[in-house]
Amino acid sequence: MNPCARVEAPALLVKHGADITIKYIKKRLENPVYKFQWPIREKQSLRTIVANSLRGMTQGRCSYCDGYPIESVGVEHIDHFKPKSVFPELVCEWANLFLSCSKCNTKKNANWDEKNIPLRPDEPGYSFFRYFDYNVETGELIPNNLASSEEQNKAKATIEIFNLNRAGARTNRKKEAWLMKHNATYENWAYRFLLPLFGEES
Repeated sequence: MNPCARVEAPALLVKHGADITIKYIKKRLENPVYKFQWPIREKQSLRTIVANSLRGMTQGRCSYCDGYPIESVGVEHIDHFKPKSVFPELVCEWANLFLSCSKCNTKKNANWDEKNIPLRPDEPGYSFFRYFDYNVETGELIPNNLASSEEQNKAKATIEIFNLNRAGARTNRKKEAWLMKHNATYENWAYRFLLPLFGEES
């Protein structure tokens, strides 16, 4: 989970967020299983506007498993870090939104435990190696054993909540390690040629 810097909220979200939130809360009170959908405002898809800003924030990667491109590990989702079904008042809160692959988002689902809150990649002072280490050979993510017990517990909770050691995420980390070692890019012909060696995504 690479760190990212929170960019400025899209103007359209700032302008219409409060009204959308009020309507969503009302709908949830009328129907507790009501599903939120990003609306159209000023003839623009708010989902597209929000996703574009989040994509720029993470360089198109999943905020949690770092899957890139996201289409290689799942479907692109906009994740509500604090689930909107539990915290409907945060449905349009910019700081609560992250770009995510469908696998990370679906695994987290609407589960929320105040005692086991996952790490945020935009959290001040967050860095990957402060909390995590990983096995280059297997791609497995593990808590940094040099970190404090509190930091290790946060790392462990994050790994479990997003299922960051699923097969596809491990494969993606092995690809990243290969790219760094060989100073390659995803467009590099050698990378495309050797891609099958890493195994199938799942």
